Amino acid sequence: MIISAVTLVVPKLDQSLEVYCALGYSLLERGHLQAWDVAVQRDSRLCASAFARLNFSAECGQVLEVVEYPSCVPMEPFRALGWAAIELLVLDLDEAYRKVQSLGLSVWGKPKSLSFTDNIRAMQVLGPAGELIYFTEQRAPVADWPMPQARTQYDQCFVVILCSHRVEVSNRFYADLFQRPEPTVIKSRVIGLSMQAKLPEDSLHSISAMPLRGGHWLEFDQGVCAEISRDSNIVAGIFSIAITVDRSVGMPDGLGVPIGAGKDTGCFLVTGPSGERINWYQEQGV
Repeated sequence: MIISAVTLVVPKLDQSLEVYCALGYSLLERGHLQAWDVAVQRDSRLCASAFARLNFSAECGQVLEVVEYPSCVPMEPFRALGWAAIELLVLDLDEAYRKVQSLGLSVWGKPKSLSFTDNIRAMQVLGPAGELIYFTEQRAPVADWPMPQARTQYDQCFVVILCSHRVEVSNRFYADLFQRPEPTVIKSRVIGLSMQAKLPEDSLHSISAMPLRGGHWLEFDQGVCAEISRDSNIVAGIFSIAITVDRSVGMPDGLGVPIGAGKDTGCFLVTGPSGERINWYQEQGV
């Protein structure tokens, strides 16, 4: 199971493309959403929207999809339940810090070691549509926290972070979805949560992390001031993610809505307990 795609909804496509291309992510495709794409997203309001697809990682076949919806509602991270942030690998975090400043992006958290290890450093940056981006550098392997190795200065998305209405509920849901044990809840510093709740930067929050494959993770952070539902609004930022699962993992009954002609396609739309959207794709082939 890997994170195979992240879909952003943005008010201005060209503005977002300028930033991600400046970080070295190559443009694969540009056009307008067709019927299949809209079926995958399950939102007819996006029909015929301009979109672009960029290469996050050729190594794992991961893409970033950017969809333009000019009237999307601006949203600060962690103000709404659902997907709140993506985490990108970098080789040199200090160089990334200089780069994002040159691009005019707002830095929420300067480069700093994680609360539980000095071998991983990260910073938090607001992307061009207000999406929260963690840039993460691994200086040495950390036990019980496998990560992919960055091969380029700006590499793949290896973590997507959820603003959860209750971490324990998210743990149970994803354990059922992926047929894995529930992750452990720990306390950790989460700068974005602290900023939104007007708490000291070093405040600790309840989080957990579900391991996927290849060092990919889904992180569940306990929301502290989420105010807005995504049900009736198309919110700027992370609209959905795609997970490609092993052929041996089936969709549990009642959790997914088939995309396409029927269940045999191996494609499902899943809505998580905090309103987050997951496009589930089963690996094809023998």
